[in-house]
Amino acid sequence: MEYKCKICGNERNNVPYTMREMMFGLRHEFIYIKCPVCGCLQIAEIPENMNEYYPPAYYSFQEAGGRENRQSTKARFSYYLMLRSLRHQMGKTNLLGWLARIYKPEYYRDFYSWLNKESAHWNSRILDVGCGSGELLTTLLHCGFKEVTGVDPYISSDRRLNDQCVIYKKEIFDLDGSYDLIMLHHSFEHMENPSKVLAKLRSLLAENGTLLIRIPVVDCYAWRKYGVDWFEVDAPRHFFLHTVKSMNYLAEKNHLKIERVFYDSQFHQITISEKYIRNYTFTEDVSLFTQEEIKAFQLFSDQLNARCDGDRACFYLKHNTQISK
Repeated sequence: MEYKCKICGNERNNVPYTMREMMFGLRHEFIYIKCPVCGCLQIAEIPENMNEYYPPAYYSFQEAGGRENRQSTKARFSYYLMLRSLRHQMGKTNLLGWLARIYKPEYYRDFYSWLNKESAHWNSRILDVGCGSGELLTTLLHCGFKEVTGVDPYISSDRRLNDQCVIYKKEIFDLDGSYDLIMLHHSFEHMENPSKVLAKLRSLLAENGTLLIRIPVVDCYAWRKYGVDWFEVDAPRHFFLHTVKSMNYLAEKNHLKIERVFYDSQFHQITISEKYIRNYTFTEDVSLFTQEEIKAFQLFSDQLNARCDGDRACFYLKHNTQISK
């Protein structure tokens, strides 16, 4: 059977793969195809009932503010230091934030390395698409941002985090308004029609605004090594695993331009993929590696990121004013 690429339209020599649902151990099988033209790996047919694959235990639905609600004093202090570090990163220099970034950069700096003064300021109107329960929005509020909004069609109902922050149970096509920073943190790959989504996001983006899309990318070491056992496939929840080429194709088609790409993969690309090879599910509590090995995997992941070969990337997009005009 010949499949058509839903990104570039190519109909020839698309390669099929059989993927399994491994997060919750359902092990349902799904056909994905990989396009030889744009490189995108994509599900051939989306299941009719996707709610089955987003149970209440799904990680992004967990209660917002989990870090600061942990009981230990150490956990609360770590969260406080992270906030101070983020404020320092955004230009509000403070000694604690600076020390935190020196003391433990892999947490206090790199975890929010996608956020910077070029993409947002304290008065930015921020929209988080696919925000789940809103933990990231809660962190941004605690840090000092004022105008933050969330949207996620899979949450149970609308909810208000405070007077300034509402999370809507809606599709993005039901939204209006204008936003200075629109963020999609590992939600774009869950959306059925990427081109239509980008067109809507562009209509919501302020003239000088930034669209930040963080996604797994298939043109990476982890896919070449693990193939169908690469954990970021996450069948059937991830409909599209893009490449830089396929993202550029979508951006140009929708009058956007990619200004910058940087990679932020972590050791999970190895540790969880190794679990899948051994037929363990994501949720099974098994210890396959020592802490020393995990640190080595993170160092290797940092090296992959440096040479643009990690399995996660951040894309910064702007209006393509030359095309728009």
